[in-house]
Amino acid sequence: MEKATTKLKVIRDNLGRATSVEPKVVERDENCPVKPKYDYFKKDGWGFKDTEIVFDPKKKEGFITGSRYTFSGSTLKELYKFTQIELDFKLDMPPIIPQAAMPVDPPYVNEAFVVDIEGCYSRLSFDDGERTLHSHGHTLREVYVLKYSKFDRFVDCVVFPSCHEHVEGLVKAAVKHNVVLIPYGGGTNVTQALLPSPEERRMIVSVDTGRVRFRQP
Repeated sequence: MEKATTKLKVIRDNLGRATSVEPKVVERDENCPVKPKYDYFKKDGWGFKDTEIVFDPKKKEGFITGSRYTFSGSTLKELYKFTQIELDFKLDMPPIIPQAAMPVDPPYVNEAFVVDIEGCYSRLSFDDGERTLHSHGHTLREVYVLKYSKFDRFVDCVVFPSCHEHVEGLVKAAVKHNVVLIPYGGGTNVTQALLPSPEERRMIVSVDTGRVRFRQP
């Protein structure tokens, strides 16, 4: 309990430094092969941050950067024509510059819950960027808001369990302390299940299942 209380004090101190560049993260497994999505995903839209389509107006062709997909690193000669004729996409239109970063509201913190889940995660994050990533999916509306506006409500914390027992502990603590848990898988949000309710004043915790290895029945 003493260690948990000390860790909670560190977390609370970090939360008070909203403009600090220091990460507000507790990482228990530095060697985990499953890296946080925030490390490799775009911060202001859908997809990997090393992947985008680049057009060359002079050659009138497109190019896909990165190395994650079949056509990554390939020149797509017909893509330019398709976007111009079929989609009426004009490359000479003035760009609409997105915001540098979405403003993020301070988290609601249920201190007793944070203390109680000690030992029930491999990673715990109050980082504003990671909280933002887990507060939305990737529908057109959400990506637009991400680029140009602000979400009505953010998850307050992101927790990464790594086993069945971790998940059990999180659920028990959430029931005990009246905390909202939102499971996070691929993050597409096709069912709108990832969006936190704007009226919710309890602590909302996103449970990222990317590291979980459940017991086989």
